[in-house]
Amino acid sequence: MNTQRLSTALSGSKWPLLGLLALLIAAAWVEPLLVQRSFPRAIEIGGHDLGLAQGWSAKEVSDTLPGPNGPVSAVYRWSGPTSSLVFAPAAQRQPYAVTLRLLSGRPGGRAVAPVKLSAGDHPLATFRVGPTLRRYRFLVPGAFIQGGSLILRLDTPTFTPPDDDRILGLIGLDARVEQAGAATWLPGPTLVLFLLGLAALLFANGRSLKRTMPLVALALAAIVPIGLFAPQYALEAARTLAWLFSIAALIVGGAFVAHLAADSYACLNGVTSAC
Repeated sequence: MNTQRLSTALSGSKWPLLGLLALLIAAAWVEPLLVQRSFPRAIEIGGHDLGLAQGWSAKEVSDTLPGPNGPVSAVYRWSGPTSSLVFAPAAQRQPYAVTLRLLSGRPGGRAVAPVKLSAGDHPLATFRVGPTLRRYRFLVPGAFIQGGSLILRLDTPTFTPPDDDRILGLIGLDARVEQAGAATWLPGPTLVLFLLGLAALLFANGRSLKRTMPLVALALAAIVPIGLFAPQYALEAARTLAWLFSIAALIVGGAFVAHLAADSYACLNGVTSAC
């Protein structure tokens, strides 16, 4: 009977429930470690920057970029009026030191100013970018990290070169970040939701809490070592699986509740086999 199935699933639930709670707490505090390991330390603008460099022009290559010690060979992109660099995931409340390698690229060796740098919606600095390639360094306070991402935005005066209809800002080669000081170690929700979704799916399929808890522990034990070697992919997979498990649990649980309601209705109407 469905009522027997439900009572079996709930039987002896005190210690398995406490064990499941302990696993969820452990997962919440493991996640910041994976975030720290998966944080991209550099964005090569014009290199492997898909989704990381937004609002920049097509990749270009030059052997004659003006550097401090002579011409520089490099891959680069032109910025637009507003261009962004996305570092994700980023640790909450963690301050970062940012280094940007830029040059103006303007005809006649002119500088470009004012260039405005923001972190998310927070202004960081207004500065001048010269005609020679150099590094520009800034400090991003931990309070400017939003939604688990560090998003740097460059607002630049633009120009249109002769025989070219593009609207160009400045030339960017790369951006690098380093942690500046210690951050508050805050728990994360991704692994918790992954484990909750798995537990809900197992429970909706009639697994008792006593049997569900070891399987959830096994899932956590599998994803943590994978996350240490490929943290970004592990977190993305956990996020996707959390949604899939939750949706499947709702479907299976809804079917079970509908079946239970149908049996209860039949029992009330004298169908003894449904009681």
